[in-house]
Amino acid sequence: MRHQHLCRLIEQLEALEAYRKDLRRHITSLLLQSPQAEYLLSVPGVGIITAASLLGMCGDLRRYESSSQLEKFMGLNLYDLSSGRYRGKLHISKRGNEVARCALFLASTGQMRKGRLYYAYTCRQKEKGQPGKKIQIAIARKLLKLLYSLVKREEKFEGRRFYRELKAGDDRSQIKGMRLMAA
Repeated sequence: MRHQHLCRLIEQLEALEAYRKDLRRHITSLLLQSPQAEYLLSVPGVGIITAASLLGMCGDLRRYESSSQLEKFMGLNLYDLSSGRYRGKLHISKRGNEVARCALFLASTGQMRKGRLYYAYTCRQKEKGQPGKKIQIAIARKLLKLLYSLVKREEKFEGRRFYRELKAGDDRSQIKGMRLMAA
């Protein structure tokens, strides 16, 4: 009896795996019909699911006037609660599109790993004592600005230019460097 049940579970797992592969092929074919997909997919660590989630939930990225407008749409904009002398901590609003925010958050997790785009930034922030979640949010916001600027300028990602701009200075110049590179 257990053997039969185990065999049925294995068959179901194989069927689900085949369905997942078909779904991934279908998403890929639909994604490649979008002209913006090639710019998003040119960034290392941004895959088909991330690009499809962003374009599916946010629509045409060129319709946003600025990256901050796109941040607000996704719920990645920063706010604080303050009153009188009290100054609260900065938080993301979480009022935007949850699916797109989650996809970007997962992509930022991959960007924190060794050898990825924002690994050096992650190490510097950890040395400063920043918690991991805050670093992830910061990387998600930086990655969104990068993706937006690539689509807006209709350019593919160039690693040489990205790293050269990052070496130029502190964290503030990194943001300017990304804008120079692709905004």
